[in-house]
Amino acid sequence: MVEARNESGAFYPLPERLAGWKGGSPQSLVDYLHADLLRHTGGVVNDDAAIVVIARCA
Repeated sequence: MVEARNESGAFYPLPERLAGWKGGSPQSLVDYLHADLLRHTGGVVNDDAAIVVIARCA
């Protein structure tokens, strides 16, 4: 994900985008980042993207 670039060549700013997440389930984080990545790249991802989200259980 961090290698994805927008049309001006800027890399995806993962740390900043994670800070904007409002919380929720692990799946909601995946959905949030996926949608945000597509916005960043203009809807085009030319390579694979992967993220692992781990939830701590009580």
